[in-house]
Amino acid sequence: TTRLTNWYPGTGYPFVHADQHNLTPVIINPATQSFRLVNGNDGGVEYSDDGGITWHKTLNGYNTTQFYGVDKKHGSSEYIGGMQDNGTWRSTANPNMLSPWLNQLGGDGFDVSWHYTDPNKIIGSVQFNSFYRSLDGGITWEPATSGMSDVGSGAGIFISAIAKSQSDPDLLFAVGVSGIWRSDNFADDWTLTTPAGFWGYNGLSGQVKISRANPQIVWAGNSMNSSNRVHVSTDGGLTFTPTNNYTAATLGRITGMDTHPTQDSTAYVTFSIANAPKILRTTDLGQTWEDISGFGSNPTSNNGFPDVATYCVLVMPHTPDTLWAGTEIGLFESTDNGANWHLADNGLPAASIWDMRVVDDQVVVATHGRGIWSVTIPELLNAPPPVVTLSPRLNRLAQAPQGDLNIDIALRSVYDSTRVILNGQKYLTIFNSAPLDTILQYPVTQSGTVTVSLTAYKDGKTYKSAQRSASVILFSAPQVTYLNNFNTPSNDFVGTGFSVITPSGFNDPAIHTAHSYSNNLDISYTLIVPIIVASSNADIKFDEIAVVEPGDPGSVFGDPDFWDYVIVEGTRDGIQWIQLEDGYDAGR
Repeated sequence: TTRLTNWYPGTGYPFVHADQHNLTPVIINPATQSFRLVNGNDGGVEYSDDGGITWHKTLNGYNTTQFYGVDKKHGSSEYIGGMQDNGTWRSTANPNMLSPWLNQLGGDGFDVSWHYTDPNKIIGSVQFNSFYRSLDGGITWEPATSGMSDVGSGAGIFISAIAKSQSDPDLLFAVGVSGIWRSDNFADDWTLTTPAGFWGYNGLSGQVKISRANPQIVWAGNSMNSSNRVHVSTDGGLTFTPTNNYTAATLGRITGMDTHPTQDSTAYVTFSIANAPKILRTTDLGQTWEDISGFGSNPTSNNGFPDVATYCVLVMPHTPDTLWAGTEIGLFESTDNGANWHLADNGLPAASIWDMRVVDDQVVVATHGRGIWSVTIPELLNAPPPVVTLSPRLNRLAQAPQGDLNIDIALRSVYDSTRVILNGQKYLTIFNSAPLDTILQYPVTQSGTVTVSLTAYKDGKTYKSAQRSASVILFSAPQVTYLNNFNTPSNDFVGTGFSVITPSGFNDPAIHTAHSYSNNLDISYTLIVPIIVASSNADIKFDEIAVVEPGDPGSVFGDPDFWDYVIVEGTRDGIQWIQLEDGYDAGR
């Protein structure tokens, strides 16, 4: 056996993408017995005309990419998608089949979200819930898993999934072994809801979707069987309840989940189990389910739906009796609300379809083998995303040097009233005649933990924020100067990941992290003695050894490859922190 290629550069072998599908010799000249080797793999198609010594990739025009997720920029024909083993890619405006795309993220690319009202915000994903976001339209990217523990193998799902909403585009959901993760600030941070039983995890995939009709309704699940159920939330994803199971057939892993554009109690779950239902629909928040793929308890369909893997359902918002289903063998259509199905045969190739999105006047389709496709349907503009009442947002809690706890809130819609709930009790009621961003002050009278949430009311309905907690202390009196050599024990600093110790090899106590410090973690230590900073000639001095991983050669603070660093910041209000100088690493 002779090795011909390697996926890793620098090995001495020609580079050819891994995960081989087939290798076919094609005779070029029978007289000379010359032939071409054609290789199909997860990276597309590559060929060799010299028996495998050198290899070439077919480019531009032969679209073989295997996309899992797709989205489109609102107001522009620009697209983004995540693909098997080839990362996440973004198009330029108005691409055709020969247009080059821009690489955004590596690894396996999965679900994506292009913010509907702010085109500079994009979310992409890599395997096992490794989410990244861009705040500048895809120019730079940063990790977007703050607060989320279900990241990595054994915790996140391999086929990373993001739930998104055009009506509330800051609202996102993901799922993992612990439960359902919620972010109301476009992945600035995440909070966990742990379902009360019947929550499944298999490491491969999970499903979560926000209702297209009402972002207060959120669906999540992994399987439908005796130990796992679909879960639904009616309060914007703060709590979830298990739904009832479909009982006419034995089912299992869910391979897709979708919602209705106008009926918020309606959802669809899809399956890829042979001789069993492929699409279930509920119209009553999961109390009951019906099989609209015609299988029921029988091994074959009675309404034209194929017995193949099924991944997604799209209800047309302008004609909701028209349903599209993405299957392993192409697009199937129903024009009578699921009563009968037929092959759409509308120009889309007979390829596996994993995702479909309506954005503006287009349906955008992610195929698993033939790239991204789109079709323009002008009538879609007659059914835009609904304008809804948004939940209030509790942005952050932060204690100011003056001692008060600052409560940063966003009243994102006009409400009849909003209650600020503090430690389980009503603290304040706010009335707003327009959307309002404001900061409230709560006087801190004793050290402890303060828990805050918001409950807004509009037309008899309730809209809640996530709950946040903050540790508060009684600050010392402000000082003009501060000096500490740590030779005398003090309680002047608080935080996690640091401590004042004298490790082996050191003669005096100092502030230390663990040796070695943890990866993928931001740690901080805060001086809780307020300092009155002079208007001129103020300075801060300290001795330090920053033994942290340096950035790549030539990188500077702010670059994505300027890896670990130390930064010193100050604050006037506990919310906005001002860097006193650029972050630095061991190369300083």
